[in-house]
Amino acid sequence: MPAKPLDMVAGFSNVEAGAKAADYLLNCGYKKLCYFCSDVERYQQRWEGFSKKTLERTDISPTFFPILSPKAHI
Repeated sequence: MPAKPLDMVAGFSNVEAGAKAADYLLNCGYKKLCYFCSDVERYQQRWEGFSKKTLERTDISPTFFPILSPKAHI
């Protein structure tokens, strides 16, 4: 369970979700991947899975583009 869950918790791994997204894009033939996310913990976990899977399959590090989290605008 995340340190700060939303009002409910679904049973899935954010790390695995990121890896599955990378697998999908690589299976579609994309070679150079990038990932946009904020500093929210679950998005960072998805990045972890996304980047590890991309490196495993291509030896090319995906590009990371950080964006401001919604709380930064308050």
